[in-house]
Amino acid sequence: MTNTGLRVKTSGRGGDWCYSVLGPSSRVLVTRRGFPSEYAARNAGWAAADALSPVAVAERLAQSPKADWRAVRATERKPLWRALFG
Repeated sequence: MTNTGLRVKTSGRGGDWCYSVLGPSSRVLVTRRGFPSEYAARNAGWAAADALSPVAVAERLAQSPKADWRAVRATERKPLWRALFG
């Protein structure tokens, strides 16, 4: 998923990684540090960028109002003794 205008930059080494979310003009919007790996920092940065994304992006990613499932009649379960002995 991409956020228009927002970028995630990671930096660090060893067990101390940080992420920065950069705005459209390369201005730092959020920075957090103390992640054990670059992978963890990058995932946290993407989550922060999603949280900071414009409402239009959130609306585009919203679930459609049409349901993908259909109602069916519930089946009756037989008692255990009936299932075992017919």
